[in-house]
Amino acid sequence: MTIKNGSARGKRALASGLLSAVVAGAMLGGLSTSVQAAECVTPSEQMAMKTRVVQTELMVAALSCGEAPRYNSFVKTYRDQLMDSHGQIKGYFTRTKGRGGEKALNSYITQLANQSSIRNSKGADEFCERTAKMYDKILSRRAPKLEKFVNDQRVSSEYGFEACSRSAAAATPKSKPENDEGSGLLSGLFD
Repeated sequence: MTIKNGSARGKRALASGLLSAVVAGAMLGGLSTSVQAAECVTPSEQMAMKTRVVQTELMVAALSCGEAPRYNSFVKTYRDQLMDSHGQIKGYFTRTKGRGGEKALNSYITQLANQSSIRNSKGADEFCERTAKMYDKILSRRAPKLEKFVNDQRVSSEYGFEACSRSAAAATPKSKPENDEGSGLLSGLFD
């Protein structure tokens, strides 16, 4: 549409177009907010992701630092909590990615392992020393609860997942996937 300088009709058309753009932007902004709310992580999902980061760090140490027996002890000791965490993460990816959830979950787990391996390759001695201390603490007689242990670790990061606001968390549908007991994903890899 061509607008002629100063014409009343042109000014009305411009005003109408601007109003339409503002309304559309507001609607899209609301949509964007609800999409963001649907993709944000709830506090329980966030804790589950942190747990998976720590578990992956310990798994890489099992492979790289000769810690397989202690990794197996960790998995056996905390199996229920690890399975719950896996269910929370799986639920997040199912909720946010739908049919692509399984692929996104596998990609996430692979990304964690790759990042942990990179940390190991940049300083293997330091990595093995640090993860040995992690094993000492989590497998000690006075081991803290897994959640506290995970929160105390510097490797605990969400890797780009944004926490839901309280209102978004309340509105976020909770999807609880079936228990994955038969899945080898969390079983002791080095039995």
